[in-house]
Amino acid sequence: MPYSYQITHYGAIALLPEVDDETLETYRDYLAAHLSFPFEAEHTPEKGPIFRRSSLVNVTGLGDPDEEPSYIDDMYGLLCDARTDKGKVVVPVGELEVPKGKPNRQLVKDYCYWFWNYR
Repeated sequence: MPYSYQITHYGAIALLPEVDDETLETYRDYLAAHLSFPFEAEHTPEKGPIFRRSSLVNVTGLGDPDEEPSYIDDMYGLLCDARTDKGKVVVPVGELEVPKGKPNRQLVKDYCYWFWNYR
C-alpha cells in the first residue's frame, strides 16, 4: 500500500495511505461505525468553479458495500444515501460539508481532505 507523507500542525510526520479500493473500503467501514445518521450537510457537486450550486441534503447512510451498484466509486470515492426536498439521491461523501458545530463535521472534513489530496 503506497503512503504519502504529511507534516501535521504539531510538526510530526504522518503517513497517510493513498486512495485506492482497499483504503476506501477501510475508510467506509470506519465512517459507518462513527458517523451518526441521519445528519444534514451541504452538497456541492464538483462541476467546476462557474457551475457550483449547493443544496441541503439529509444524509441517511453509506449504503451496503456488497450491494449493486457499489457505494465505492473509482472517480467519486465513497457514496452515501441522502434525501432532498425532491426525494432520494446518492451523492459522493467528498462533496459534502457538514455545518460548524455538528458532531459529524470533523469526520466528513477529514475524509474529504484525504480523498481529494491523496488520489
